[in-house]
Amino acid sequence: MFDVRPLLIATVAALLGGVSLAGGRGSAAGLLAGALSVALLAQIVAVAYPPDYSTPWSMRRPC
Repeated sequence: MFDVRPLLIATVAALLGGVSLAGGRGSAAGLLAGALSVALLAQIVAVAYPPDYSTPWSMRRPC
């Protein structure tokens, strides 16, 4: 089955970088900045929310 998540991530990165949905506008530097922003956000989320099995009992969030 076709997974659309990579396409959504690429679209968000392009929009954050300043690429127009109508086409014809945007730059390679802006696209690179958008891709780096998405990658940075993904790393922040990965570090901020570790899996439950890796956190001590005292630090777990209540369900």
